[in-house]
Amino acid sequence: MKNAWDNVIYTCSNMLVFENEEQIDSWTQRHNIPKGDIQPIEKIWDFSKKWYGNHLNPEWTKWTVEDAKRIFREYELEGNIWNLGDSKERF
Repeated sequence: MKNAWDNVIYTCSNMLVFENEEQIDSWTQRHNIPKGDIQPIEKIWDFSKKWYGNHLNPEWTKWTVEDAKRIFREYELEGNIWNLGDSKERF
């Protein structure tokens, strides 16, 4: 995720919904892309409400890296892909 903004179109186009792991394996093999983090849709739906829920507020600003880490922890989004490192910038 720390490189998500390097190519946000690529990042978002690879956040996909599948019915089972067999479909994931088939897709990743067909597109020659390593399998990433797999999460239940319910968890990601709840996370997305928190992540995007205040974007229409005129006073909203982008999350800091520390904000993002806190939200990732809150929704138990763990593992290498969710490691943002240390930065004082906005995420």
